[in-house]
Amino acid sequence: MPDLLIRVREILADPEHWTKDSFARDDNGYFIDPTEPVARCFCLDGALIRAAHELHPEVNTSNPYRFGEYRDAADRLSNFAGRNHLQFNDDPETTHADVLALIDKAIANAD
Repeated sequence: MPDLLIRVREILADPEHWTKDSFARDDNGYFIDPTEPVARCFCLDGALIRAAHELHPEVNTSNPYRFGEYRDAADRLSNFAGRNHLQFNDDPETTHADVLALIDKAIANAD
């Protein structure tokens, strides 16, 4: 799981690659599947789906929760956020720095 979270951190490191209210967006800001090559910015879960797909192409991205490593990472992020990680990402008060800090905390506490 640490590799998955580290890849999520890499994907979202640049604030221009982070978004809210959509798993992913293209360069024009249109909603897009996070596994599409033209996806340029991601919400926290979109980056998690993208990272799982990159590291494990066999993952069914239409239902990634069935993939144990994705599920463990999503659960860990949600636990540290104190709520669902999607709600955390999309909260109007949440900043890019908040998301990175959450990921860093999950990485630091990964098994």
